[in-house]
Amino acid sequence: MSMLDGVSQCWMLSSSCQINWDAWAAIGTVAAVFAAILGPSIQRRFVRRRANALFFFAHMGDVAATLTYLRTLNEVHPPGEDSAFPPEFLRALRSSKQAREQYREKVAAGVAPLAERSVDATKWPGIDMKNAALLAVAIEACRAVRVGSENLVDYRDDADFDKRVSGIRAGMTVALRSLAKVDSECGIATIQLFKEHV
Repeated sequence: MSMLDGVSQCWMLSSSCQINWDAWAAIGTVAAVFAAILGPSIQRRFVRRRANALFFFAHMGDVAATLTYLRTLNEVHPPGEDSAFPPEFLRALRSSKQAREQYREKVAAGVAPLAERSVDATKWPGIDMKNAALLAVAIEACRAVRVGSENLVDYRDDADFDKRVSGIRAGMTVALRSLAKVDSECGIATIQLFKEHV
């Protein structure tokens, strides 16, 4: 006796041939349940790579422009040994409201392409949330740098000035790191798309 004898009695050594349709219906039901459960995940697996690539490709220009600008700004005003900026630049920021306003305008112009964007995962249903979060962190870090430079224009005292400058530098560090990660993912996405379509 075999387990399959309950499904069909039509075996070579069987004396009669009876098909158990209820057993076949149960097997079909189990197969349909597995297809219903696993079908979407299999489909997502094949679609997800392409959706992630398109998601990063759509944001690639703004990410690259913002990253390049912030890197340039960081090279022009690199962190000092004991401070967030070179001492002469800090003195200029501390003493001149015009210098603070110019710095605010530079930062605002540099992060504007990305800081004005938002990550709407409902428009990209197939993307990994990890990728959406990665871009969201980069966008929010850019916004934090912009807000920090805006708040630096009117500071109250020396302690407040130092706190705001440190906040800008911390935001700049996070923005540069997260933008570099997103830029790397954009490059990978571009390669994937060109391999598939060119």
